[in-house]
Amino acid sequence: SRGKRMSNEPSEPSNSRRATLFLSYSHIDDAKARRIASALEEAGYTVWWDALIEGGAVYAKSIGSALESADAVIVMWSANSVESDWVRDEAAQGRDRHCLIPISLDGTRPPLGFRQFQVIALPPELDRESTGFRKLLATIEHLGVQVALPASEPQAASSTLVERAITDRQGAIERPA
Repeated sequence: SRGKRMSNEPSEPSNSRRATLFLSYSHIDDAKARRIASALEEAGYTVWWDALIEGGAVYAKSIGSALESADAVIVMWSANSVESDWVRDEAAQGRDRHCLIPISLDGTRPPLGFRQFQVIALPPELDRESTGFRKLLATIEHLGVQVALPASEPQAASSTLVERAITDRQGAIERPA
């Protein structure tokens, strides 16, 4: 299965581009991807994922453009996604750009090349108040990705979780020693 993403927002001029999150997942995990994308959008972020690519668009070109412009690449690791060449390629792009945020849907161990990064475990039924989802928001904030809400709106992520995060040289969160 493929894991590629595109924006749900129209292109904006480069001087006013909003921060974006690229969501990489296996199509078998589509229902979970929809819930996570919705929760992130409700938290104020712009999410790019392939469910929003318009008909007739060239997948590789759309995905490549979205990956290059994304402020963070969120990879949804699962028993399904570790088998996907698309997801591994997208994760590699996030790793190489120092903006990878790995999450786990089912406790599956990431494939080789991605095991050095701390994975954020999300509950099976996405609970926006869960420790895992709060850690995801804190990690996004830690990478410097800003919400798309007006300045008068409060930020969704908790800074106390960011204080506990340790960033490795790749820009992803790793286990404390």
